[in-house]
Amino acid sequence: MSNYINRGFIPCAQLKGLSKITFLDGTHVMVQGLDEILADIYEEGWQVNPETAEEIVIRLGKKNYIPSCAKLEYQKLLLQEYRQYVVGKKDDIPE
Repeated sequence: MSNYINRGFIPCAQLKGLSKITFLDGTHVMVQGLDEILADIYEEGWQVNPETAEEIVIRLGKKNYIPSCAKLEYQKLLLQEYRQYVVGKKDDIPE
């Protein structure tokens, strides 16, 4: 009999819907549903601006804990993420 105890952790498996975001100080955070939120925001026609960043944080906060003291940092970072997403979408458009 093995002494191995499975505690439900699968180190090599990727969990669907999780994204890693990295803050300027190097802190990494895993968040649930970011890709879906960015796609929805883009499809709804949101522009890259502070109001969009607020909306992304609100939506992300429905499935993730976001400390109130960190909301501005999340907004700055997620606005950058959205900007990259929009640029990537524009690059995908055939000429």
